[in-house]
Amino acid sequence: MSASAIRRAGPFSNVKPSGLVMNRKDIRSARELTQANYATEYLYLRENELTDFDIDITMEHLRVLDLSINEIGSADFLRKTPYLRHLYLSGNKIEHLHGISNFSSLETLCLSDNAINSFEGLEKLPNLRVLSLNFNKISSFKHYGKFPSLHTLNLVGNPLTEVPSYRSMAIAINNSNLVSIDGHPVTAEERAALEHYQGKIGYCIADGFVVDGDNVEESADAFLLKLQRAREKSKCLQLCSIRLVPDDESRNVLTEGVPVRLSCCMQDVRSYEQRTEDIFHSRYLYPVTFKVSGEATEVFVVGSMNNWADPIELERCEEEGEIYFHTTLYLPAGDYEYRYIVDGVEIVPESNGVLSKHKQGYCYLYKVTELTQSDDEKDTILHIRWMRSTQNNFYEVIEDNNTLTYTPTVSDVGCCLRAEVLAYIDGVFSFLYFDISAPIVAGPPTCPHLEIKGKATEGHVLLAEADYSGGIEGNSSLNWFRITPDNEEISIDVNDPWAGYKLTSKDVDCRIKVEFTPMRNDWVAGEPKSAITGPVAAGPPECESIKIIGNLIQESDLEVEVVYSGGTEGESYYQWLRKDDNSEEYFPIEGENSTRYVPTLEDVGKCLAVEYTPVNKLGEEGKTCLCVLEKPIEPSPPEIRDLRITGELVEQHVLTLEYQYTGGHAGAHMIQWFRRDRQDRRAKVGRPNTATLALTRREVDCTIEVTVTPVRFDGVQGRAVRATSECAVSAGIPQTNFLNVVGDPVVGSTLELEVEYFGGEAGEPIIEWAREVPLTEEFEVIDTGVRTYRVQEEDQGKMIRVTYTPVRKDGMQGEAKSRIVQVPHGDDGGETTRLRGADDLHVDPASLNAADAVTTAEIAAAELGAAGGEEDAEKPTDAAADEDAEKSTDAAADEDAEKSTEAAADEDAEKPTDANPSAEAAVRLDASSTDETSTSAPAPMPGAAQALAAALNSVTSSAASTTRTDGA
Repeated sequence: MSASAIRRAGPFSNVKPSGLVMNRKDIRSARELTQANYATEYLYLRENELTDFDIDITMEHLRVLDLSINEIGSADFLRKTPYLRHLYLSGNKIEHLHGISNFSSLETLCLSDNAINSFEGLEKLPNLRVLSLNFNKISSFKHYGKFPSLHTLNLVGNPLTEVPSYRSMAIAINNSNLVSIDGHPVTAEERAALEHYQGKIGYCIADGFVVDGDNVEESADAFLLKLQRAREKSKCLQLCSIRLVPDDESRNVLTEGVPVRLSCCMQDVRSYEQRTEDIFHSRYLYPVTFKVSGEATEVFVVGSMNNWADPIELERCEEEGEIYFHTTLYLPAGDYEYRYIVDGVEIVPESNGVLSKHKQGYCYLYKVTELTQSDDEKDTILHIRWMRSTQNNFYEVIEDNNTLTYTPTVSDVGCCLRAEVLAYIDGVFSFLYFDISAPIVAGPPTCPHLEIKGKATEGHVLLAEADYSGGIEGNSSLNWFRITPDNEEISIDVNDPWAGYKLTSKDVDCRIKVEFTPMRNDWVAGEPKSAITGPVAAGPPECESIKIIGNLIQESDLEVEVVYSGGTEGESYYQWLRKDDNSEEYFPIEGENSTRYVPTLEDVGKCLAVEYTPVNKLGEEGKTCLCVLEKPIEPSPPEIRDLRITGELVEQHVLTLEYQYTGGHAGAHMIQWFRRDRQDRRAKVGRPNTATLALTRREVDCTIEVTVTPVRFDGVQGRAVRATSECAVSAGIPQTNFLNVVGDPVVGSTLELEVEYFGGEAGEPIIEWAREVPLTEEFEVIDTGVRTYRVQEEDQGKMIRVTYTPVRKDGMQGEAKSRIVQVPHGDDGGETTRLRGADDLHVDPASLNAADAVTTAEIAAAELGAAGGEEDAEKPTDAAADEDAEKSTDAAADEDAEKSTEAAADEDAEKPTDANPSAEAAVRLDASSTDETSTSAPAPMPGAAQALAAALNSVTSSAASTTRTDGA
């Protein structure tokens, strides 16, 4: 004998599985072969002469065994192969399936072409997936086991397959994992059409019931009754009838939510003495005596207690010569129709009968009432138990339900119910009877109970509790409504209706309604059900919530948002608070008592809070609540608003900036002034970063622009803004702010007039030289229209007066100014003799007041700065020029401008010293001169002198009337 060993590598292991193939080797015994190969994993012994798989060892590694086409008569060797998965025994002489049970690892079982006539012995194979019993002698599904994992069933060639309902029965007794019968797939339509076969019919099929005819349910009832009577024929209580029926007699399908009642009738077949003395105790099944007296051969009773089925025989008894027939039935409480059959004759009542509601004619009526049970524990009892089927066709006990009625729940939908009556005699279980229902059908979606829980008072929360029945619940809806005193129904929008609804002031004096619409998971909706509260009462004034909304930035609106409850709100109190810098306390902000507050500069860097005191319409106050901002107010971005140029747009006047600044505490803003001429050329003017501009002759006929870049104290810059004057600068009134006579007032010398002119473009001035007329206060004109005069001999000892009237180019004349020079006598030795009262007429420049000094210096500096600015004139469309203008804070530019102004001022101060100091006759105009000698220059606009004096770094007046200022 030679053996062919095969080794194959497993897909997930490095160990190669071993195999042994010994087909067609005329082997008659496997003992030696298996001993030599005890660790083999698969063994093929097809077409040999084996009569038994006679092995002495346990082959724990064997997974596949093929013994097809041999002479084997049984499969009782499986205990030696405990982990076998696939067994092939086709073509042998096996007549029964005993020994093939309790093998959890078995997945494939092929026993085709044998002599098997029953499924008996084939059970407890939880992992069996393929069962092939083709060409055997099986005629019914009796003893068919439960195979929860069965995938394929093959029964071709058996007498059972010739029954018309074979395929239907096969589907009914297997679970939903079965996908193929005899090579044909099981469709969903087939399974749905046979759903009612589950339960009682399926159970009966597995006990040999063959589905035949149309009244399958009634046939199954009769089969199950007969089956149980046969099983328990030796018991003292014989089953006459047992059925699960709807408590609502108008229904014929067991439905979720509709109570199911167990109807049961059992006959006590013990002797008269036993059944009357030793009764079964039960809270729901009571002993009922049927007794007929008189001479007869046999007596039966028939009626609704056993569904008018087979008559129940009464026992013939004789006592003291009296003949009577007697039996005891155990029945639930209720009304039962019945008639007696005496010696084959059915006794129909004539006068005391009732018409049967089961269409059985006239009959007697037996009223079975509930009996009061003692609390003493009994040993001989009848116990009720309910069970529901599981997915694998097993049953689990329904706890805490031991009555004759049970209301199916959503957990029971699709499951079968099993109700049992268990008999215990002397405390020991004796027997049981049961009935099995068809699968419970989902009822229509309904709400059996809806309730609103909670107090109907403002501020309280109402909750809805709804019970659902009608299959698996889908997207049922719950809606809340407010019913006004006028019975107007208003829908209330609630985010999560099941979380409840909190009553608000709108609900006071209204009723609240909740409506529940049940819906099944297949989108079938049921009738809505509703519940309504009484009128909602007002609660005390209360702040349910408070918060501050808005941006925590200066000048941004902050709003208080409160949720008030307590009836109609009255004049509730608000108070805004600011946190103190040096403590944790908050202090009221005066006057801020509304729901809105705009943080000011004072709030920057501080935390705010608000107090709210709820008040109802009756003036009752509630508890004050406080809302505190955790973060301080931040400054807003630096911003200049409402930028305006103020002041007269007239030469020699001062312009001032006016604006509103927001954005925290201000720093040094960046300011730059410009003038724009008629050719749209722009040039920087004025002093950078100052808020004032003194207008000079250079600004005449030009518009004035200014650019301001706001700067916060921390250096953060805002967006630059620009303002432009409404019109161009106009020329001022022609005037002379400085008039001086230079030269030695002696005969033969030339006196020269020095003039400082303001008032637009100068024209030809009116100049008049006059000589004093002795002994009078009059002067005679000696020359006109010239700026120089040669002293004559006639002038000796007299005063020479020069009068200068400024004239603008357009001919407009200004105020005339005069200066007087005393010409000495020829014997005065060249010294200048002053006229009496000359101190009043010849004014020392050092005596000028501060305002005139500042104005003169500012204008002089502005002209010097403007002269430099001319060189930087910009084109109007040049964006880069604008950018350069905004960068006017350049320190170097400031330094250069200051130096330029100082140089110009120093030069002007040194001019009078060029002449002979002893012959100096320079006179500077005094703002306080009399009308006879001089007129004062127009003063700047009110407050301008003070503004300019503060803006300038220094103002110095020397004896020579030299004013020093920082020029642009």
